[in-house]
Amino acid sequence: MRWLRPFAVTALCASLAACSTSPTGRSQLLLLSDDQLNQMGQQAFAQYQRDVPTANQASHRYVQCITNAIVEDRLNEADCEPGFLLDGYPRTLAQVEALDALLSDNDQSLDAVLELVVDDEELIKRLLKRAETSGRTDDTEEVIRERQAIYVRETAPLAENYRERGLLVGVDGEGDMDEVTERIEQALAKAAAN
Repeated sequence: MRWLRPFAVTALCASLAACSTSPTGRSQLLLLSDDQLNQMGQQAFAQYQRDVPTANQASHRYVQCITNAIVEDRLNEADCEPGFLLDGYPRTLAQVEALDALLSDNDQSLDAVLELVVDDEELIKRLLKRAETSGRTDDTEEVIRERQAIYVRETAPLAENYRERGLLVGVDGEGDMDEVTERIEQALAKAAAN
């Protein structure tokens, strides 16, 4: 099995990652991060904002539609056939439904959904350090805490959805990168074996 590069693992902290192997049983994973998906959709959304600059609620629904379409297009590419790992998608129950429908249409299903569990204060500390080392001036403690509140409100319910379906695999996301990477690899190997 080809595993993720270590830097990709850090992006998963306190998030969900959906993963699937191909129907043939091969289990190479292609990481599709939310950053990559966002880059793919930036141009389409920028055009929409120019066309409809005041439609806040509509723009949220439009962003969801764009995101779902980008994921669908990307997962239909040949390099995703052996398997994939989605980092940062889905983030809402509507996106879960869209992903389920897409996978069903393609005779695929998720093998597992990883949830990296990190203490809130540790996560805030990590994100503040990332802001400092990478010059992300928009990552203030207030902004990070608001993102965490949004996560609890909108994304955390997905964990329960996937837990009920027997797909959720909790992974301790605390410790150094090598430790967390090893835990993720073990969790993915166990999911692939089932």
